[in-house]
Amino acid sequence: MYVGDNTIVEAQAGPDAVLTVDWPTFYHRYAEIAVFRSYYPAEVRNKMGEAARTLLGSLYRKYASIFRWLRSSTKGENCVSTVRKAFKQATGFDPRWKKPDDIYEDPNLWIVYKK
Repeated sequence: MYVGDNTIVEAQAGPDAVLTVDWPTFYHRYAEIAVFRSYYPAEVRNKMGEAARTLLGSLYRKYASIFRWLRSSTKGENCVSTVRKAFKQATGFDPRWKKPDDIYEDPNLWIVYKK
């Protein structure tokens, strides 16, 4: 999740944590990237970024967004659960995304960049 200042919050298996990386590092790490923007106003989008930052240091858990018992626990985050929790905390709405395709297909978001 882009949180401003050329910074991405992401969950990575490598260091097994939710951490920040700069945009160039993130961009070059992955063969495919889709950047989305929500239809919510800027102040809500900023709250999403703030919420994502609260997850920094959380453990990485590969299936955190898929299995209900991992979603509702503090056992760790993955790339989808990080964005999902930030979205829910900022909006009060749980989009129930489980896999990246769920985010990709969400009609409340639009793609602003795709690699």
